[in-house]
Amino acid sequence: MVLRPTALGSKYLRILLIFIIIYFMTFYLILPNVLRDSPYSSYFAPKWNIYRKAVDLNEDRIKVAEDYLRSVNAAKSRQMYSQKTPAKYVIGIITVQRFSYDRNTPQPKYLTQVVARLHNLIAKSSSQSDYQLFVCNVDSQGSRHDEAIHLSNYVRMVSKNENGNSRNNWNTNRWEREKLDYIYCLEQAWLYDSKYVLLLQDDGLPHFNFIEVLEYLVSDHLENRIQGGDMRPNLEKWAWLKLTFPENLAGFTRNWRFVLEWICISLILASVNTFLALCCYRYTLISLSFFYIIFIVSFCFYLNFTWAIGRPMFVNFGYENKHSYSLKPATSCCLPAVLYPSKNVRDILNYLENVRCNNDLPIDFVLPNYAEKSGLKEYLASPNLFTHIGMFSSLRQRNDPRTAWAYLREI
Repeated sequence: MVLRPTALGSKYLRILLIFIIIYFMTFYLILPNVLRDSPYSSYFAPKWNIYRKAVDLNEDRIKVAEDYLRSVNAAKSRQMYSQKTPAKYVIGIITVQRFSYDRNTPQPKYLTQVVARLHNLIAKSSSQSDYQLFVCNVDSQGSRHDEAIHLSNYVRMVSKNENGNSRNNWNTNRWEREKLDYIYCLEQAWLYDSKYVLLLQDDGLPHFNFIEVLEYLVSDHLENRIQGGDMRPNLEKWAWLKLTFPENLAGFTRNWRFVLEWICISLILASVNTFLALCCYRYTLISLSFFYIIFIVSFCFYLNFTWAIGRPMFVNFGYENKHSYSLKPATSCCLPAVLYPSKNVRDILNYLENVRCNNDLPIDFVLPNYAEKSGLKEYLASPNLFTHIGMFSSLRQRNDPRTAWAYLREI
């Protein structure tokens, strides 16, 4: 059956009307209601208090962490982690004192949450002996970091400035001091003589499947790789694997790779739409231009649709399944959780010691320079294995409730 021009024009108008109705219902009726409580969508407009919600979620996590630690045999735990016993992975947590800067808000206790979560995950793991865990206290008054001192009852703690005699020259800038702290903790972890060093900041909370996914990525993507249909040793040299990227900085327009993801997702969805249209009209002789229009309109629709939902929603889809994780080229930001092969650590330390950091050259930017000069690849795990929970910053020395929307994920 061949459509006459008038019939074809009528069909175009009908299709256009359908798209207008779908567009209106999607962007003015459905998404505003469905995504109202989704922090990373463009429709985020909750009826509840954002700051209070973020504080409540943090307090809930603190209660869970403290309840867990009370159930742990502290002496047995301390003995397990007291020695620098060689293991496949050593996990060091860099910490300084943090305050809520609000008389009506309890102290954030991020370190307590991170230590408790890691301790619990390692204890449940069948490969428990592959892990060592320690706290790296770099507070300028180390002996006053009460939270870290309390947690030293459960895991080993090392202190950079135990008696308040900081090695850092306080005439140096903030970024240089941060680099010196990172060097100290990275070196302390390297002394364990493990195969891999995982260095965390004290506000990076691991997801519940962290151990399973980490071992999968290391085993099936870094140490080995599928080549020619077989799993073979991976001879590729890599500098580090970043295990998280801040979700509040993970929008589609953040960098060109994210833009490509945005376009590719929209193209795939538009192609599905066009294929469905082709199936519906397979017995009708319609010119190809009809399907081109379907594809272009669908593509524009899905560009808006994915933008409205937000990239973190797509990136985290299926994060509970380890096989949904993959390695991507890393960006310069950031360092909440980074896995290093121990064989690279000495060279990294030497490089950092010979570079002075400042506002224009923080340690985040220095490390990629090292990787480029060394010819080593940088990787980022996707989706994230950690969530940044540090609403109360150790650097700003103040609290900004306007940033609370970035700390609403329930983990």
